[in-house]
Amino acid sequence: MKDAPAILGRQQTLEKCMAALAAGGGVLVSGPAGIGKSALLDAIGSACAAAGQLVLRSASAAAESWLPYLGLYDLFSDAVAARPEVVPYHLRSAFDGVLMRSVPDGAATDQLAIRVAVVEALRALSSERPVLLILDDVNCLDSATAEVLAFAVRRRQGSRVRVLAAERLSEGQEPTWWGLLPEDAVEIALGNLPGPVVSELLRTRLGLRPTDKLSQRIRDAAGGNPFYALELGRAALRSGTVVQPGDPLLVPERLRGLLADRLHALPKAARDALLLISTAARPPRELLAGHEWGLSQALASGIIVSGRDLEPRFAHPLLREIVYADADIEARRECHAKLAQAHDDPLERARHHALATADSTEDLAAELEEAARIAVHRGAPGTAAELFRMAAERTPATGGVAVQSGTPATGSAAARTGTPASDGAAARNGTPVAGSAVVNGTDTLSATAAPDAHDDAAATNVKPGAGLANVGVTPADTDVASRRLLEAARAAFDAGLPRQARDAAERVAAGPDPACRVGARMLLVELDDDISVQAALLEASEADAAGRPDLQARVSLQRADHAFRSGSVEAAIAALARAEEYALSTGDRNLRAESIAMRVPTEIQTDPERAIESLEEAEALGLGGDLTLPSIAVRKSLIIWFLRRGDVADALATASRLRADVERAGRLRDLGDVLHLVASVNERAGLCRQAHEAALLGSRLRAETGSSSVQALILTAAAELSGGSAEAAVEVAQRAIEAGTASGDSEFTGYAHAFLGRAELLLDRSSQAAHHLARGRTLMRNVGMVDPATFLVDADLAETLARCGSFSAADRILDEAQEAARRLERDVVKLGLTRARLLRHGLAADAREAADRLRAAIPAEHAYPLEIARAEVTLGELERRARRRAAARTAWESAAAAYAAAGCSPWLRFVQGRLARLDTPAEPLSATERQIVELVRSGATNRQIAAALQVSVKAVEGNLTRLFRRFGVSSRAELAGAEPVARVEHV
Repeated sequence: MKDAPAILGRQQTLEKCMAALAAGGGVLVSGPAGIGKSALLDAIGSACAAAGQLVLRSASAAAESWLPYLGLYDLFSDAVAARPEVVPYHLRSAFDGVLMRSVPDGAATDQLAIRVAVVEALRALSSERPVLLILDDVNCLDSATAEVLAFAVRRRQGSRVRVLAAERLSEGQEPTWWGLLPEDAVEIALGNLPGPVVSELLRTRLGLRPTDKLSQRIRDAAGGNPFYALELGRAALRSGTVVQPGDPLLVPERLRGLLADRLHALPKAARDALLLISTAARPPRELLAGHEWGLSQALASGIIVSGRDLEPRFAHPLLREIVYADADIEARRECHAKLAQAHDDPLERARHHALATADSTEDLAAELEEAARIAVHRGAPGTAAELFRMAAERTPATGGVAVQSGTPATGSAAARTGTPASDGAAARNGTPVAGSAVVNGTDTLSATAAPDAHDDAAATNVKPGAGLANVGVTPADTDVASRRLLEAARAAFDAGLPRQARDAAERVAAGPDPACRVGARMLLVELDDDISVQAALLEASEADAAGRPDLQARVSLQRADHAFRSGSVEAAIAALARAEEYALSTGDRNLRAESIAMRVPTEIQTDPERAIESLEEAEALGLGGDLTLPSIAVRKSLIIWFLRRGDVADALATASRLRADVERAGRLRDLGDVLHLVASVNERAGLCRQAHEAALLGSRLRAETGSSSVQALILTAAAELSGGSAEAAVEVAQRAIEAGTASGDSEFTGYAHAFLGRAELLLDRSSQAAHHLARGRTLMRNVGMVDPATFLVDADLAETLARCGSFSAADRILDEAQEAARRLERDVVKLGLTRARLLRHGLAADAREAADRLRAAIPAEHAYPLEIARAEVTLGELERRARRRAAARTAWESAAAAYAAAGCSPWLRFVQGRLARLDTPAEPLSATERQIVELVRSGATNRQIAAALQVSVKAVEGNLTRLFRRFGVSSRAELAGAEPVARVEHV
């Protein structure tokens, strides 16, 4: 069961099988070839073996089914070799012959002796531990073994011997091997896997991104069959060619053997009809007129079936690929020509026109370009990318960029989306991330994800237009083929198809047109993790943009974002000012809106009143109802404005509408960023289940659509802190720090440290938590994130510093945060700062007074509901230190109830641990332990303590370890600030 891909999508089925076997019966797993029966049997067998059961397995094959007793050999050869005494002495000679352990003497095999030997062997083996017989491909089991096993199963005693069998069945067939299973056995039929599960299988086994066109084509052709999907994927990877629209998939012979036999027996009339159906999923009915007899033959053979709408379709999608691949190219083109004439839909008509000819004409290219623009407005950027690319390929050569059909995609898919990282990620620029997956020309949204709580930093990263190829390029001033290919790259980027986007952008960047080169390089900046690579691309773009204010504005915007990420705040502000000047000079409303949207996140942190004026200024530009990067950026900034002011209901409503609009538009890259924001808003609203779901989906989208690895990892860490586990968050956040450091991205590295600090806090590792929270806070402040409501780090950092005895450092953090909150009117952070300051007071002075003051400060309601629960956690700690156990219990139980209602499992487990510790009777400290605590409080070193008590340093260290555990602390500094020794005995 350690090989997770083996049971992808089958966890519930696995649990059902395990439950049926545990009940003492048997299980027959049925399904067609390749559906995953053997993988399921492997997982069950591994689980049972790990539980201490004896697993005996046979794996039959049709080519070996004529060999007698081969199944018995598979099952018993090793077990009997290790324990020959399990077979009674008088039966061994007969059974040894079956197991090839003795040379046949020519005498007839004693059938009864063999049967009884198996019965006795199973009884002996099962007397020590349960036995599981696994019969894979039971339909290929040799008849001699089948007869013996049927005899033995009828005579099994109790439930110590169970049978798990797999039988290959086509649709409509009934199982025929029940005789080998106990009477109370159950049948579990395996169905097709959902598309997303097949995509994940291709990713984990073959490294194919779920959003890649090849992965989508394979997923559709496999029809939910994991074996088909893997075989098609391996064949495609072995060939090394790029499958373009209109090209058939390469179907390996081992798959053809499973499906193609019926095709070869069909008459030509039937094959002609099938080619029409394979060329278009829903061919116009008039084109099928005259093919009635051929269709009836295909229907009778089971090649096609009639759907509810009475339209013919292939019984399995892979048959379509085989039919299309076996047809010659002229026959395919003839079918496409017929379909182009018959279709009314401009997208289908243009696509079929292109596939019907190899000619390149401006009329055809223009038709494809117009169809691509229609696809964009329909919310299908993946389809638009395909059509724009085809338009570029069919543009007559004019000496511009060379556009060749079938050019393999190059480069990595790691596309930097500019979106924040997680709970507080990119507080500055809230860039959207969007895209779509294309299946047979139709864009389909995949679902997944959401970030952690308390912070909107990453979510604020609007990054308007950065890297997107909106460079004001028009047909009048650029090579037409380059412009169309740039449009293809932009659409592929929006659709979350990074490899296609990179390939197209790299070819345009090497072309002759400066304007197109700028657009391509801006896109490549988004598609690269490395800060230094981005800088080189920006340098080259500035040279090409000279004299073009529209291009200079976009380069300046991207340079501002790059500078922010690198920690050069002054350079970023200067670049942003230049971008605004260029934007104003162009008169382009979209460009001005992008500049404003880039400016707003900084203003929210420094001048809130100016920020709202800027948002009103952007709204006055009248961007209209179209979902563009500027409009997305402005709406994201508005959500951040609501969230930091505590207007959570408005933030939730606005975020929900934005998510719906982005999903409708099919912009998967933008959806990844929007989901981050949705998760942050939900977490602060106390809706951690929704936050967890959104963060996981956003993380997956970022990974699938080519976002940098650090962004995807940070969002996963946020999800773990919202609804997963602190242990998992630590592991993911550490990987995010490594990725962020390697790429030179100070901003996202800061988020990663902050998340790791939170996870360490939940694991009671105060010193580690303080280190990472402080590092994260420093890095975020270095990139201009000074708003205390961006990433709620100040209160947690101050608390951990106080627990470590660093009271002056805690005071400094709290003073700075309090001043910023006052200046920016961030009332939402005041409760957190109050509970941190009072914990510091309780540790250093009077816990009872601190608890009383905190209890009085906790409001009945708060804009961020979980801030109340967090304050009650601190209140419980202070009450415990004040020896008021009942009050501590009340505070922690209240916090636990709030976290349980929110679905915030990491904090719920943390509080439950505090309650359990409170319920554990505490033994009085020994005299030695009391002396050690007193000496630690006086500042004595371990060596000084050892000398004073006349014990070894090692003994002091051992006592300190136990004391740390007793007091619930992790350092000498925390122990020094713990409750006075005289009170410990009563806690």
